[in-house]
Amino acid sequence: MLPLALIYYLYHKMFPAMKKALKIFFITLGVIVTLLLAAAILIPVLFKGQILAAVKSEINKNLKAQVEFSDFRLSLLRHFPNLSFRMDDLSVIGTGVFNGDTLAGFRSFGATVNLMSLIKGEGIQVRSVLLDRPVVMARALSDGSVNWDIMLPSEEEVEADTAAMDIPSMRVELHKFEIRGGRVAYFDEASNLAAMLEPLDFLLSGDMNRELTTLEMDLAIGALDVEMDGVKYLNRARAAFRAMIAADLNKMEFTLKENELQLNEIVLGLEGRAAMKETGYPVDLRFFAKETSFKSLLSMVPAMYTEDFAGLETTGSLSLEGSVAGEYIAVDTVYPDIRLSLLVNDAMFRYPGLPRSVEGVNIDTRVFVDGHDMDRSTVDVEHFSFRIGDNPFTAGFHVRTPISDPELSGEVNGRIDLGSLADAIPMEEITLEGILDAALTMGGRMSWIEQEDYEKFTADGSLKLVNFEFNTPALPVPVQMPVAEIFFSPRYVEVRQLDLLMGGSDMHFTGRMENFIPYVFRENETVRGRFTFSSTMLNLNELIPETEEEETEEADDSLALSVIEVPGNVDFELISEIRQIQFGNMDISDLQGRIIVRDKKVLLDQLLLDILNGTVGVTGGYHTEDMEAPSVDLDLNVRDMSIPAAYNSFVTIQKLAPLAAGLEGNMSLGMKYNSLLGSDLMPVLSTVDGEGSLRSDEVTLVNVSTFDKIRSMLKLREDLTNRLKDIRILFRIVDGNLLVEPFEIRLGDIDMVVGGRQGLDQRMDFQVKMSVPRSYMGEGANQVVDNLVANAASRGLNITPGDRVNVDVRITGTVKDPDISLSLKESMQGAVQELKTQVREQAEAVIEEKKEEVLEKVEEKKEEALDEARVRAQQIIERAEKARDEALIRAEAERDKAYAEADRIEQEAGSNMVEKLKARARAEGIRKTADAVYNKAREIAENEYQKALERAREETEKK
Repeated sequence: MLPLALIYYLYHKMFPAMKKALKIFFITLGVIVTLLLAAAILIPVLFKGQILAAVKSEINKNLKAQVEFSDFRLSLLRHFPNLSFRMDDLSVIGTGVFNGDTLAGFRSFGATVNLMSLIKGEGIQVRSVLLDRPVVMARALSDGSVNWDIMLPSEEEVEADTAAMDIPSMRVELHKFEIRGGRVAYFDEASNLAAMLEPLDFLLSGDMNRELTTLEMDLAIGALDVEMDGVKYLNRARAAFRAMIAADLNKMEFTLKENELQLNEIVLGLEGRAAMKETGYPVDLRFFAKETSFKSLLSMVPAMYTEDFAGLETTGSLSLEGSVAGEYIAVDTVYPDIRLSLLVNDAMFRYPGLPRSVEGVNIDTRVFVDGHDMDRSTVDVEHFSFRIGDNPFTAGFHVRTPISDPELSGEVNGRIDLGSLADAIPMEEITLEGILDAALTMGGRMSWIEQEDYEKFTADGSLKLVNFEFNTPALPVPVQMPVAEIFFSPRYVEVRQLDLLMGGSDMHFTGRMENFIPYVFRENETVRGRFTFSSTMLNLNELIPETEEEETEEADDSLALSVIEVPGNVDFELISEIRQIQFGNMDISDLQGRIIVRDKKVLLDQLLLDILNGTVGVTGGYHTEDMEAPSVDLDLNVRDMSIPAAYNSFVTIQKLAPLAAGLEGNMSLGMKYNSLLGSDLMPVLSTVDGEGSLRSDEVTLVNVSTFDKIRSMLKLREDLTNRLKDIRILFRIVDGNLLVEPFEIRLGDIDMVVGGRQGLDQRMDFQVKMSVPRSYMGEGANQVVDNLVANAASRGLNITPGDRVNVDVRITGTVKDPDISLSLKESMQGAVQELKTQVREQAEAVIEEKKEEVLEKVEEKKEEALDEARVRAQQIIERAEKARDEALIRAEAERDKAYAEADRIEQEAGSNMVEKLKARARAEGIRKTADAVYNKAREIAENEYQKALERAREETEKK
C-alpha cells in the first residue's frame, strides 16, 4: 500500500509542481539566451559612440599629429564576454616641418576591454592590445627636430570637458600585448645613420593586474640593417629575445629568469634585474656568450655573413662577457656603467672553394664606459693579429680620458698581400691586387698636438702600397696605383708620392696634411692640407659616365651632375697643373692654378685653361653653405674663344645669347656673374646677375635671320658685306635678362648704334639706328626716298636728300622668328626741319590774324602728345603685366618640373625602406630648392612689374 500511496502522491502532487518548475526553468533559459543574443547585437551599437569618443579624445587631445583610420568596429562575439575594439588602416601623420610625413601606420589596431566595467560605469578596462602590420618611420633632422615628438607641451594641452562629454575614464589591465609583422625604419640626418628592421614580431603576456606576476616576452626580428656614413654595420642580421621575467608591478622591479638573446649566430644569456623608478632606471645586468665558437663572432661581420657562411670552416674559441650596472637618470645625464670583454684564441676560418685560409686570429679587447664620468672610460685593444700565408699582421690600440684630453697609444705592423686576401675572402666580381706594408706607432695626449708641443707626442711610421689594382662593375674604369707612400709624424701626414691611373687618366699627388689626428678622433676639428696635383690626361667622360636618361632636344653643358655638399671641416689647397682634360664635348688643355676647399666652399684662384681655341681665366667660388640654395660666383676673363664652339658647348650661352648661333669668329670676354644652382648643378637662369664686356675684331654673320630680314626690307644690295668689325659691347645680366648698352659698330660703310634687351623667354627688344649710304640701297629703296621728296615739293617745299639715309630699326620677337619695324622719320630729319622753318615764317606773317587759330592748334598738339603718352604708358603697363604673368607661369612650370622629378625619385626608390628614406630626403631637398627658386622668380617678376609702373607714370608726367 505504501508504494501505491507514494506513486499516487508523486503523480498527483509532485509531478504537476515539477512540470511547472521545468517550464519556468526553460522559459528563463530561453529569456537569458535571447537577452545574450540581443546583447551581442545591441551592446556594440549602444556603446560604440561612447567608446569612439573616448578613443579619439585620448589619442588626439595631446598630439601634434593627425590620426586617421578607415573603419571602426566593435564586437561582443569575438572575445565574449569581453568587448573587442578595432580600428582599420590607422595612420599617424606629422605636422609642421614633418607635414604630410607618415610617422606610423597599422593595418589594424585592436584592443579588448572588460564589458562589465562599462556596464557598471567603472571606466574602460583594456585587457589586450594587438598591432597588426605596423609600419613606423622615425626621422631626425640635422637641426635636431624629430618626427616622433608629437605630444603637445603642457601649456598647449587641451583640457577635455569630461563632465560635458560624459566620457568614461580609461584603465589598462593588460594580459597580452602583441605586434605582428611590424616594420620599423629610422633615419638620422645629423649622423647619416639609417636603420631598418622587418618583420618584427613581439608578444608580451602575463597577468598584469597582479602586483607579483611572471611575464613572458618573445621578440623576433627577421632582418636588421644598420648603416652609418655609407658603412654597413649590420646587414640583414637576425635577432631574437625570449625571456621569462619576474615582475613586481607595484614597485616596478623586474628580474630576468630563463632567457636567451640571439643576434645572427651569437647567443647570449642575461641575468640580473632592472627597475623603473620616478627618479631613474636602475639596472644590474650581466651578459655572456652561450655559444663560444669563433664562427658565431664572424656572423656579426656584414661582409662575411653571406650565403657562403653556412659552409664556413672555423676553429678557435670565443669568450664574450660584460655587464651593465648603475642607473639611468635623464635629468642629470647619468648612465649605467658598461663593461665588455672579448677574447679570441688561435682562431682560423676558411671559405669553401677558396685556396687560402686566415689563420692565427687572436683578439684581446676590453671596453669600459663610465656612466657617471665619461672621461674615465677606457678602450684597450691589447692584441689583434692574423696571418694570411706568410704575411702576419698585428695591431694594438688604447684610449684614456676620451672627453677632456684624449690620450691615445697604438701600433700597427705587418704586410697584407691583397691578392692573397682575395684568395681567402669571397669577393664576387672584384679584382684586387697589391702589397700593403704598414709600420705605425703613436702615443700621447691630444692637447700636446693642439699646443704644438710635438716633441712629446709619438707618431712615426709609414704606409706603402705598390702595384695596387682594383676593379668592380660598380666603378666606370679600373683603378691602378703603381705606388703610394705616406709618412706620419706628430706635425703632419706627408704624401710623398701617390700615382693613380684610372682608365685613360693619370693623376699624381704630393703634399701634406696637418691636424690630422684631432680630425680623426674629435668632432668639429678641421684637417688642413696643401697638395700639388698634376696630370697629363684627365678624361672625365670615363670617370663620370653619362646616366641612362632619355635624351632631350637641348644640348647639355656637361655630363649628368648633381649638387655635392662641400665638407665644412676640410681646408685643402690644391696647386693643379693638368695638360689635357676631356669633359663632355669639350677639350681643355694646359689647366693651371689654385683650387681651395674651405668652409663648405670650393674657391678657384686665378685658374687658367685653354678651351675652345681660346684662353680662359677664372676666379670665383662654388658655395654650399646653404644646401637649399647652392650658388656660384665667377669672374671670367676669356681671350680669343671660338664663338660657334662656345655656343655649341654651353647651354647658358644658348639661353642668354641665341643670336650667337649664326655667328663666326672669335671673341674676348670679361664678365662677373653669380647665380643659384639647380639640383643638376646648372645655373638657375632666373637668378643670374652679372656684368661684363665683349670684344671682337671681326665677326661674320653666317645665318642670322634678323639681319637677312632687315636687308630685305631696306632693299640693300646682295653684295653687301656680312662682316662686322671692331665690336665693343658692354652688357648686364639682371635676373637672367640680358641688357645690352648702346654700342657703335660698322657693317662695311653702314654705321650702326645697337642696344636693347633679351628676356628669359628669349624674346628680344633691340633698337638699331642705321646710317646707310644711298649707294648701298637698291632701286626700290631709293624710289621710296624719291617719292617722299616729291611729296614735299608738291606742297611747295624744296628738299634736297643727302647721301646717307638714317633708319630706325626695332627688333622684337625671337631669334628664329624676329619682328622688324622700320622708321624713316630720321631719314628726313633735314627736310622736316626745313619744312618747319618755312611753316614758321608763313605763320609769323599772319600771326595777328591767325593768332587764335594757331593757339588752338598748339593746344590740340599738346593734347595729342598727352594722349600719345597715355597710350605709351598703357602699353608699358600691359607689356609689364604680360611679362610678369609669363614669368610666373614659367616659374610655376619649373617648380612643377622639379616636384615631378622629386616624385620620380621617391617612386623609383623601390621597396627597401632605407632607400626610401634616402630618396625622400633627396626629394625634399629638390622641392625646397624649387620653392626657393620659385619664390625668387616671383619676387623678381613683381619688382620688374613695379618698375614698369613707375616708368609708365614718368612717361605720362613728362608730357
